[in-house]
Amino acid sequence: MSTDNVGSICSLMNFDIEKDLSVPCTRSSYRSLKQCVGVWEMNPEIVSMTDKGPETLGVCETHFHIDQNSKLHSPGIKQKKPITSVIIIGKRCLFCNKFFKVY
Repeated sequence: MSTDNVGSICSLMNFDIEKDLSVPCTRSSYRSLKQCVGVWEMNPEIVSMTDKGPETLGVCETHFHIDQNSKLHSPGIKQKKPITSVIIIGKRCLFCNKFFKVY
């Protein structure tokens, strides 16, 4: 377990099929967000609570293992994507006009 995120909550969103919308993940952090290479919808409340950027945020074990799936990413992709090039950006859905943040 990553020591810099112990006790914090996962900073990603889950999609709730029954509610047909994104809901915050409530699991405890397992690893640092900087260890993930995929594109994820961020929990805006967690992002707004930190002003230090993605290197201080964490992800739960489930999201971490989904991101590490070798069928989703090319081998060696982590070496090609340095944490300094990562940003969290705001986007707006063209269908519902909802604002959301993406890592």
